[in-house]
Amino acid sequence: MNGTNLKVSDCILCTLGKGFSKKCGSRAAIRVYGNLISRGCKPGQVTFPLVISGYCRLKLYSRTEALFSELETEGYEKCVVVYSNMVTVYGKRGKIREAMKLVAKMKARGCKPNAWVYNPSMEIHERAENLRQVEKVCEEMKRMNVATNKASYTSLIAAFNAREFETCIRFYEEFRANGGVIHGAMDGILVRVFSKSSH
Repeated sequence: MNGTNLKVSDCILCTLGKGFSKKCGSRAAIRVYGNLISRGCKPGQVTFPLVISGYCRLKLYSRTEALFSELETEGYEKCVVVYSNMVTVYGKRGKIREAMKLVAKMKARGCKPNAWVYNPSMEIHERAENLRQVEKVCEEMKRMNVATNKASYTSLIAAFNAREFETCIRFYEEFRANGGVIHGAMDGILVRVFSKSSH
């Protein structure tokens, strides 16, 4: 099949990518994707999110940003999976301003953020020690009826840590009241919270 021009639908291209990703990992899936594109296959709104997720998992952030620009050019700008990955990418690269602009852009385009967008947004502000912004993102989640989860509360408690013990405990009690179960990451954070406090 070398040198053959292939005409594969977006759904089939995505299915092939998912199959290789599950069987051989993200790197193999990305390699297959590149091979198929070079043979004339054209990705669409189903395949783009898969590839962006793959680049993100492989920490190929420059490629992720380049593909996102291509996606916008093609007019596929309403996929929440793509936005959540891009917010994560900007967070990993320390581009807080770009991440927040992107969240504002997705809202303006009529794409509603979900927990996978809000959680990395909180994590970005947590890393920057911007406590009020972390809390502000959480309040917006609740206002928009987006359910908070383990990742949400882990970011909240990590942000306030021992600096505001009572706030940490408030979020912890809220997490437990909502049926949350302590997991590894939160357990470690809570140990640090109590060890640094006089409580």
